[in-house]
Amino acid sequence: MKSGNPCHQVRSRVGRALRRVCLCSGGLLLACLGWTQAAPADEVHLFRSLQADRTRVYQGPPGSGGGHPLVCRLGNGEVLAVFQAWEADSDWRVLSARSRDGGLHWSEPRVLVDGPDSEGNLALGVLRDGTVLLGYETFHILRGKDGPPARYLAYQVISSSDHGRSWSSPVKVPDDPDRALASYSSILQLPDGTVLMPLYAYVEDEEGETGQQSSPRHFSYVYRSRDGGRSWGDRSLIAAGFNETNLVHLKSGKLLAAMREEQKPPGRSALAESTDGGRHWSKPRFVTSASQHPASLLQMPDGTVVLSHGVRHPPFGAQAQLSRDDGRTWDRTRKIMLGYHSWGGGGYPCTIRLDSGHLLTLYYGNSHQGGQSFPFVEAVRWNLP
Repeated sequence: MKSGNPCHQVRSRVGRALRRVCLCSGGLLLACLGWTQAAPADEVHLFRSLQADRTRVYQGPPGSGGGHPLVCRLGNGEVLAVFQAWEADSDWRVLSARSRDGGLHWSEPRVLVDGPDSEGNLALGVLRDGTVLLGYETFHILRGKDGPPARYLAYQVISSSDHGRSWSSPVKVPDDPDRALASYSSILQLPDGTVLMPLYAYVEDEEGETGQQSSPRHFSYVYRSRDGGRSWGDRSLIAAGFNETNLVHLKSGKLLAAMREEQKPPGRSALAESTDGGRHWSKPRFVTSASQHPASLLQMPDGTVVLSHGVRHPPFGAQAQLSRDDGRTWDRTRKIMLGYHSWGGGGYPCTIRLDSGHLLTLYYGNSHQGGQSFPFVEAVRWNLP
């Protein structure tokens, strides 16, 4: 097991001391740190004070890339994190790290999936019997008798019955006939045993990934498994024009979905709810400002819903906001600043509740060294203020 970088721990202590001084405005924070690009005009400029323990889970070498972490609490009490990474002249890999002390210290990252067919776009969840499910996107090169090779995208799921130490052979999710499948999502199990995994289908071309188009090209679905993740199908549409969806099953019995808006820019996060196990969904309503996505959801024992989301404008990082009424209204006047250590991009926070009662959020960012950027994944252990 290894601890976080000592220099980073010192910076973390300094940061905690500064955050304890007072509630500060976002505008003052930006000015003090020297950022010149303003936050969106409708952004809230007051943040809650936050005391937190911060540890680097992963730091890539200069010139590398990666991130997009997901985290879950295992049946044996450990915490498992998964994320994607690549280095110069290499393919994407799926890595994992684990913590035995609630996110304060982490093992060295381990490669779970490696090879030319790995693309990332992960989904993660733990079933009631302790089975861990991990989904990821792959691609294969199809060579026909005529014409150039075709790049074929698919989504598949592996499972572990020993807390993520060994994994099954991959199970393929049924293809979408016209679109590729991807994810960045939670996997959850309903009281009746049905397992839900959000996936989004998209048209794989440049126009569908950027710019403003007249019709949606991304479609957020929820797929079902009734055999513990050994097969998938029976999908339901959550909404057109959205992707990167995370779910939470509320104490009230409702499902709440947090989705990323397809359009880039601005890219906001929206919520939809279902009262029938995900068969039908309400019309999405936006809950964050521009360039604040994607989002993850968690409900506390007292019913408070925590929505953590990426911040892809200065100050880059992650924030959280709270709801006391199952996500109908949110306290945007006092958002929680979870991380602002990235110099561009980053975010993708995932938050879980530990047995100790602490919250643990993982997010990723980018740093610079010697004129090159490199990614990091940071764990933030905190409590609701």
